[in-house]
Amino acid sequence: MLFRPRPPAPSSRILGDPALADRLEALAYNALPGTMTPDCWAHQYDQQSNQVLVTRARRDWTTNGDASNVYGLMPNYPCCLANMHQGWPKLVQHMWMATEDNGLAALVYGPNRVTATVGRGTEVTLIQETLYPFDGTVRLKMELPENCRFPLHLRIPGWAAGTTIQIGNKKDHPKAGTFVRINKEWKDGEEIILTLPMDVDVERRYRNSVAVRRGPLYFGLRIGKDYRRFILKERNFGSIKYKGSVDWEIRPATPWNYGLLLDEVNGDIFTVQTYPITHYPFADRDEMIFDTKQSKYKKWKQDAPVVLTVKARRIPDWQLKNNSADDPPLSPVHSDESLEKIHLVPYGCARIRISEFPVLE
Repeated sequence: MLFRPRPPAPSSRILGDPALADRLEALAYNALPGTMTPDCWAHQYDQQSNQVLVTRARRDWTTNGDASNVYGLMPNYPCCLANMHQGWPKLVQHMWMATEDNGLAALVYGPNRVTATVGRGTEVTLIQETLYPFDGTVRLKMELPENCRFPLHLRIPGWAAGTTIQIGNKKDHPKAGTFVRINKEWKDGEEIILTLPMDVDVERRYRNSVAVRRGPLYFGLRIGKDYRRFILKERNFGSIKYKGSVDWEIRPATPWNYGLLLDEVNGDIFTVQTYPITHYPFADRDEMIFDTKQSKYKKWKQDAPVVLTVKARRIPDWQLKNNSADDPPLSPVHSDESLEKIHLVPYGCARIRISEFPVLE
């Protein structure tokens, strides 16, 4: 990604609060990819954190239609057909910001390259090499025509306690939830290594349920997916047969009503497994991906970039209510079902998912 930094949005420019960028990343790396298919051929209008059925069945929507939950060209209303593609470019445009002290601020992390004027008019290029948000190592490389002094502001996310910044042989341990200002004379080829710890954590949610987070990514249950094409016909919009344009319903092919076992005394609760990042970073196995060379859909065979394993039990009384997952039962929950190992994938890699889990006794 190559771009020039734009003036910061008023909220960031005025408040200077890194928590706003934390929220931006949470939306961009979770909700945004979660509301569209990995190949960006389809999107949905209404998104659910516990989304176990993607169909035109009658729901408890108050304003939107029955098709607002499916993935398609223009479900419920056609405005997102044009707007959905603006999310990623606008995120890239605001990854960096110019600062009033003639420096640069790294607002959002991700693979990118920025060229800007700093100091007393020197043009600098910063190359950000990273697998973020799936990995916490960020390398920033300087390209300068000459030595130049200017301040570099690095955002340390609020969840990133234990972060280290290394420049040469010098290491620093900044405080989480702050911007770190590094004001020095920079040299061509100089490198900054930012290491953000990617620990797995849980957050309490409605009815004492929990959400699972690793770094900026939230995780959802990997559920078997049964993709079914359908033809959408509404008064003002509908399906259009054009290349990869398909409207999909998705039904669960495996159980979804699990509670997590989080009270173990010994050993790690979550096991983390990483996999290579592909051209579709927010795809998981068994997704339907449009093959542009063969002009047809194929099942994706690769795993999501990060997969968590945790012990759980099914909760038989937790079922659908009006074609959506009912509210999670109040935790802690008792279950006599067998203990199983289940897999969680990043929220944005799961078209159907449970991301707010009951907790077992």
